[in-house]
Amino acid sequence: MQITMTETSLDNDSVLDRAFILEEHQLSCIRPVYLIAKGLIEYVDRVHAGTLYNYPLELRIGFEELYLICANAKKKGPSDMLDLVLNWCSRPLIQWPLLSSFDQLFTDHALLSLDHEELTPTETCIFWAEQEDPLQYMLIP
Repeated sequence: MQITMTETSLDNDSVLDRAFILEEHQLSCIRPVYLIAKGLIEYVDRVHAGTLYNYPLELRIGFEELYLICANAKKKGPSDMLDLVLNWCSRPLIQWPLLSSFDQLFTDHALLSLDHEELTPTETCIFWAEQEDPLQYMLIP
C-alpha cells in the first residue's frame, strides 16, 4: 500500500526538542500515541490487503494504555477499538482529553484521514510511528 501524505511537513527536531522537556508522568500520556500510530499503519495495511483477522499488537496495547490513563484521570476514553480507530484517530490529537495540555507538542492534525471512507495514515501518524518508544527516556537517570 502506498501511504499518501495529507498534511504539511512537520519539523521533527522542534517536536522532539519539546518532548525532552516533559516530565516523566507526561511521557506516559505520549506513549499510547506512539503505540497507536505504529499499530494504525499496520492496521491500514491489513485492511487494504484484506488480511485483517485481529488488531495489531501495538494498536491493542496503545488502546489499553490510553483507556487506563483516561480512567485514572477520570476522563472519558475510547469505548472500544472501533471507537478509537474511527472516532479518536480521525480527530486532531490536541482534542484528545489527556493531550490538550500538550499544545506545543501535538498539532491539530489527526492520525487517520477518512477521505471517501478510505483509511489513510496521515503524516502525523507516520511521524509518531517512526519515533522511538517514549518510555525509553524515563530510564535515563
